[in-house]
Amino acid sequence: MYIVMIHASGVLSPKKNHLNSSYLDNSVQTAAINNKVLLIGDDSNKHLDKLHNVQHIHINKLNKSENIKIFRKHFVNYSDYEFEFAYICFLRVFLIHNLMLKFKLKEIFHVESDC
Repeated sequence: MYIVMIHASGVLSPKKNHLNSSYLDNSVQTAAINNKVLLIGDDSNKHLDKLHNVQHIHINKLNKSENIKIFRKHFVNYSDYEFEFAYICFLRVFLIHNLMLKFKLKEIFHVESDC
């Protein structure tokens, strides 16, 4: 089973200034000690692909699908959160779904990597 982490500063983190690169680096490195990690990320964390047991998948390979386009078109924010933040919460599920389809995975363990 793979551990899946998602971290794309320009797409999934509306407030870029709260990102802590060393926290993400340490989290991925720790998760990869005894597990294979799939990191859905961007250019800012591509370097983590060099770690043992870590495979970096650029978010652009997963977020251009038809299911995401349809979801974005019809998404209605019923929460008190700003639109983009609420949308991103659901977008993560679609990204994981697309990743599982792409890699033909039947099960994964998703870990939040917000930092």
